[in-house]
Amino acid sequence: MLCQHIAAKEPLALALAECVKVCHVTDCDLGLQDSSNLEMLSRIYQAGMAGMKNIRELEISHSNVTTDYWDVISTLELLQKLCFHSCDFLESPVGIDPDKKFKVSCLEAMRCKRPYHSYAAVDARDVRTLAMDTIGVGFGRDIDWLSETALTELRIYADHEPAMWHILRLRDILHRMSCSLQVLELPICPFSNLGQILFEHPGWRNMHHLRSLTLQVWWRDTSPMAVIPLICHGIRVHGGLQSLSVQDATRGPLRSVLSGGPLPLALSRAEIRQIVHEQLNGIPGLKFVEISGTSVRLVDGKWVDAEGNAM
Repeated sequence: MLCQHIAAKEPLALALAECVKVCHVTDCDLGLQDSSNLEMLSRIYQAGMAGMKNIRELEISHSNVTTDYWDVISTLELLQKLCFHSCDFLESPVGIDPDKKFKVSCLEAMRCKRPYHSYAAVDARDVRTLAMDTIGVGFGRDIDWLSETALTELRIYADHEPAMWHILRLRDILHRMSCSLQVLELPICPFSNLGQILFEHPGWRNMHHLRSLTLQVWWRDTSPMAVIPLICHGIRVHGGLQSLSVQDATRGPLRSVLSGGPLPLALSRAEIRQIVHEQLNGIPGLKFVEISGTSVRLVDGKWVDAEGNAM
């Protein structure tokens, strides 16, 4: 493999390493018993990455992330996007100099254990896009650093129905963020007091620059026609909102991210028309609405479907 040749400092491999802009690193399954093979493979990957000085995007998956990984990543000065999928952060970057934290604009930590260790390694002031999930052990822990960010895009996923504490933690996350957020994706569950605990909270109302909102709704046994009016009322505080997407999350939005999108919940054309005309008319700036797979857009002051037919 290329990383082995880079580690051996072969001239051709070193020249090829400088051409690498996007790098995906994956170890063997974390459940394997032979840890010595995992450690050897990790050392080879780390040596290879150390020679790829021009990496812009780095994805590490199914790996035990230790200080050795952090040391290598810290040398990638051109890195812009850092993604961790299904990793276990065994060690945090202990004692890292605040001036030497990774300056990446995009950070993802999905299906990871102890994802908060990744936050400690990144300079919060440079992060503009953050993707995380409610699965990883420690979801929402040590989130005070969010108050130091100037995030423009936040995406949070869940592949199981959010509990009340998830919603409360989501609310706390929004409350700690600045008002620079423009793109937001969240999982929600239609609790009877959802409006009170989320939509009426200062953290929700503080997003003055929000342009695009996607809600992954776990319908449970609740009719969408009973929940969507609550959502439509909640978004009216965001006067600059241009795009609203309400997705059916019952198949698991995180799984659907990997497989191409959630399966739509069936809503009739009459129901979509009712939602658009009774709940969404009068929201200034709103130009696109997608509800469980059916999309409509505003053209010359009239709502039309994907084929251009008036709603």
